[in-house]
Parts: sequence; structure tokens; C-alpha cells
Amino acid sequence: MSSVTVRRARPDDTDAVVALAGRSWRAAYGDILDEETIAAALGEWYSPEGTREAIQSERVGYFVATDREIVGYVSGHAGETTAQLGAIYVDPDRWGEGIGTQLLERFEQYSHDRGCERIELEVLADNDLGESFYRARGYTPVETQEVELFGETVRETLFQRSI
Repeated sequence: MSSVTVRRARPDDTDAVVALAGRSWRAAYGDILDEETIAAALGEWYSPEGTREAIQSERVGYFVATDREIVGYVSGHAGETTAQLGAIYVDPDRWGEGIGTQLLERFEQYSHDRGCERIELEVLADNDLGESFYRARGYTPVETQEVELFGETVRETLFQRSI
């Protein structure tokens, strides 16, 4: 297990999170999605302004894993009884060190502290690494559906877990 510190993200983490998103998305989805789709997703979901806004939002749980630099992040929001995990990514050079598990556990605690009973998240159905990560941590696939992702049709699997 890696010795990272997981803490709430701060506005000055924005540039590091945006850069990490680019590296992580290309490593995780380079063989699954077209480069145009990846670029469009990063441009819309990880603009510096939008990322800074999400980090500062009271409605978003945004946490980073640091080891002298940011090596991972998780974000999502808690509803009344269900939390939505929006993103969890770790620097591809640090995969397999337990950082993703530490981030997921922090988001689960955040959700539990806000009264949520379960967490939901979507994973690209062709993302074998992502699906096995969540299955190993007790998340169950509920349904798979086709969705449009910036002009590309992909299959997503909805996972849930009670907390």
C-alpha cells in the first residue's frame, strides 16, 4: 500500500488535477475510445475553470491523493440517500499501489457522513480494469446501457454498493 495523504482538494490543485486527468484518461481509455472523444470529454469536464469550480463547490466531494505531488483524485456528490461517484483516477505510473482504494474509501466515508445509504457510478463496459476494481471492492453491476459520449456510442455499466 502506498503512503499517500488523501485530503480535500483546494483551488490551487486545479492545474495538477487537469493534467492528471489527461494522462489518466488516455491510459485508461486510449484503447476503448477515439482520441476525439477523449479530447472532447477532457475539454468539457476538465477545463481549468470548471475543475476549480467543482473543487470549490460545497455540493461536491473532491479529494486528492498527494505524495509531494498529486497522484490521484476522486469526486462526486451526495444526494439524499444515494451518492454519485463521478470520477476516480490515479496517475498511470502509480496504478496497483492502492491509491485508488484509498480515494474510494475516502469518498465512501464522505458519502456515509452525509447520510447516504448507497453509492452509484458508471463504468465504460469495455473498461475491464475499472470494472474489476469496483467488483473487488463490493460494487455490483446493476445494468448496462448504450449511451452517446461526444458523438461516440459506448456501453456503460451502472454499479452500486450499500455503505
